[in-house]
Amino acid sequence: MHKKIQDFLSKQYTLHLSVCAQTSQDSIFDKDYESKKKCESSGDSSVSVPYVACCFYAFDASEYALIFKSDSKTKHIIYAKSAPIVGVSIAHSSLKIAHIKGVQIRAEFLNATQSQEELYYKKFPFAKAHQGALWQLRILWLKYTDNTLFGVKKMEFIREEK
Repeated sequence: MHKKIQDFLSKQYTLHLSVCAQTSQDSIFDKDYESKKKCESSGDSSVSVPYVACCFYAFDASEYALIFKSDSKTKHIIYAKSAPIVGVSIAHSSLKIAHIKGVQIRAEFLNATQSQEELYYKKFPFAKAHQGALWQLRILWLKYTDNTLFGVKKMEFIREEK
């Protein structure tokens, strides 16, 4: 992974996690007919519904993973467990197009390791006081956009298995 991408991920602290819920027709999503109609799978009785959460994270540069804390009873964790390939976005906010920086990520949702827990609590010591478990998003693919770089504005990372 390019050093510019690692630097960007290390400096940021909020990610947007996008998961996909496979749910039955008679679920809580029945009340939102238009949304359900647009997300329906072909022919079966299940629907695929997007769900998004915002979380603080720490970057594990040695494993190319994002570590975050969330209660295992939340919808985004329940959905991520059932469909563990998830989407992530992280952006540096700016109203100037020339200053836009951010990543789009495809990651595998897994339990955090002990060393990742230590890394997370080092960055967010206050999080020890809050309920929840620690999880990792193991980066499989990443596209980095940095409009402050002249010429090369996009970089890609693809995890190579050992």
